[in-house]
Amino acid sequence: MLRNNEISFNSIPYALSEILIGMEEIKKMLREPIQKLVFKEKISFNDALDLLSQNGYNISRSKLYKLTSTNSIPHGKINNKLVFFRDELILWIENQILKNESRKNNSVIYSAISKSKRQYKDGNR
Repeated sequence: MLRNNEISFNSIPYALSEILIGMEEIKKMLREPIQKLVFKEKISFNDALDLLSQNGYNISRSKLYKLTSTNSIPHGKINNKLVFFRDELILWIENQILKNESRKNNSVIYSAISKSKRQYKDGNR
């Protein structure tokens, strides 16, 4: 054991083993996120269209190309071909559905407020 982080000739083997153990722990931490990226399920452009359609988000091929060109939808390129990652695409679809529901709810609220204002203005409380 090292005292006050001082290394003497006799403590070199212990210090070296501590360094090696620390390096292995760092390597392990660095490998974890990389492995998650490497093993993501990639799907093709056509599979992405099918996945979108199956989840209630029907769009054309040209619309999907447009979304990728504006970086509005998660995607990548491998060998100059568009690829999508299933998990990211599913999350994107869920977010789109939530945005649409929020817009609908806001529209209903706005409509109710407008109606209420008209009735108040007309004296039909």
